Amino acid sequence: MFLLKKNSFLIAVLCTMLIPIIITIKNKTLQSYTTIRQSAELLPYVENLSKNTLILFDIDDTLITPISRTFASPYKNMIDKIKSSKDKYSNYEEIISTWRLSRKIKLTDLGWPDIINGLKKHFHVYALTKMDTGKVGHIQSTEIWRYNELASLGLFFTSDSSALEKQNGSTLFKGIVFTGKCKKSEALRNHLAISTCPHIVMIDDRSEHLDDIKQFCKINNIPFTGIRFDIPQVEVHPDIPKIQHYFLTQKNKWLEDDEAMKEVQFLERF
Repeated sequence: MFLLKKNSFLIAVLCTMLIPIIITIKNKTLQSYTTIRQSAELLPYVENLSKNTLILFDIDDTLITPISRTFASPYKNMIDKIKSSKDKYSNYEEIISTWRLSRKIKLTDLGWPDIINGLKKHFHVYALTKMDTGKVGHIQSTEIWRYNELASLGLFFTSDSSALEKQNGSTLFKGIVFTGKCKKSEALRNHLAISTCPHIVMIDDRSEHLDDIKQFCKINNIPFTGIRFDIPQVEVHPDIPKIQHYFLTQKNKWLEDDEAMKEVQFLERF
């Protein structure tokens, strides 16, 4: 009798543990996507698609990334954590704009400009970025700032219209869709005509955004291909991100890795 009760208890515990997993699978929140690490790896997935296919590129950590190794390390979510706790910072917008204006950036892969220019000959190619709109701190226009940043690296998209389109909280400027507070699927619906779109391809470093667009395509009966871009991880001195975070949030100054390392070495003397 004791063994029977014990086994019944274990079965009940296991069932309780399995329920969240079953719900997760049922809701299809566990998605797997093809992963690429170089721009040229995208081509086999798009070469046979229809001419009017819509190709969407995420920007940060997909097309461009900071040169600081912090953002390819276990500490890469530093800025995301600041954003998620922005109520802690009375000068939050100043902090974020200082970082955006000060950090140095690079292409995640040198081939992206040529790849995108080639894709534009056959498909509609837009950027879809999870980013604020309008004025943020020292940045008078997020849209113009971001366009100039991408242009400096040779990244241009299908639409070159200089008109700023605003719709339900999101914006479109020169082929770049800015979500504002919207989800990516909502911003996409706000600005791009998808009723005649035969296929949507999205390249993003975050699976949750791919999930969002995949569900959007399912609802609208549009074939979807999601591709996750992955930046190889590196190791950094653990005190470098701490120094960078401190200077950014407390002194409103961004330090690149070499500058932060000098501060680390100075502190190590004591």
